[in-house]
Order: sequence, then structure tokens, then C-alpha cells
Amino acid sequence: MSYIQETNSMNVPPPFSEDIFFISDHSEDRTETYSGHLDLRLPPLSVQNLITPAWDAVVQVKDQSVADEARNILLIIEKTILIAQSKGVDLAHLPQLHAFDVQDGSILIEWIFDDFRVGFSIEPIPSESSWYLVSTAKLGDISVARNISQNEFDIHNLMLKLLAFVISHV
Repeated sequence: MSYIQETNSMNVPPPFSEDIFFISDHSEDRTETYSGHLDLRLPPLSVQNLITPAWDAVVQVKDQSVADEARNILLIIEKTILIAQSKGVDLAHLPQLHAFDVQDGSILIEWIFDDFRVGFSIEPIPSESSWYLVSTAKLGDISVARNISQNEFDIHNLMLKLLAFVISHV
């Protein structure tokens, strides 16, 4: 086993060793010092399955500022989904999010359903980034598009509203 730190009292293993799921008995007397916060919780698998294809596409984007904005949107989507799941909403049946690296330097993130699409166009100039919701005639030919606010609170509220729409129309 490799070690990231050696102290007088003990060796501290790397935080993500192969024994990450091993639960040890901490009853013995130890003189350990910890610093910082390590959160090993992972989102439920269904959330990971929903966003993984989009994360994989964003990783390959060359413009790091655009990729960072896309990652921020994906993180907010993930948090919104986790909030819904914590309230008991089952989202395991939802389709995956996809992201596409567009030739003009932007990233398109889409959530595609049978009767509607929710999308985010992340542009090299953040103030030009936008979101949209379009539907078929079955849902009334909805066609809404707006710029994405640069305010984090507004983006969270937008995601809650979009997720509410998704839940009520799937």
C-alpha cells in the first residue's frame, strides 16, 4: 500500500485506496490527527447514470472556460435531482442527459424526452449562454428560450422549475 503521509503516530493511507469500503473497528486507542473534510458519499447511482454521458462529453471540450460553465450547469442539475430524490421522487426512469461539443466553440446539453426537450447552450461568452424548453403539439407546442442568468441562485431556481416540468410531464 502506498502512503501519502507518514507521522510519528501512524501511516495515513491515500483517501481512495482499494480498501475504501472496508469498515474497520475504531475501538483501539489511536493518536491520529485529521485535517480538512473528506466526503466519500456519492450521488445515488440513478443520478450518476443520468448525467454521466454529459460529463464524459464535457471532459473532452478544449475551451476550459466553456467546459467550466458546462460543469457548473451539470452540478446544479445533479443537486436539483438529489433534492428531488431526497423528497422521495423516483427519477430512475428518466433518460440520460447528453452533451455535444458544437463546432462554434459552444456546448449543448440536452435532456430529450418523447414529447419535449430541455436544453442548455453554453457559449464562449457567458452572457450569451441560454436554456430552452420545446415540446410537441401533444404538450401545446411549447417554445421557450432565455439567457442563463449569471446569478447562481437564479440558475438553481431555473433548474427546480425545469425539473418540476420534467416530473409532471414524464
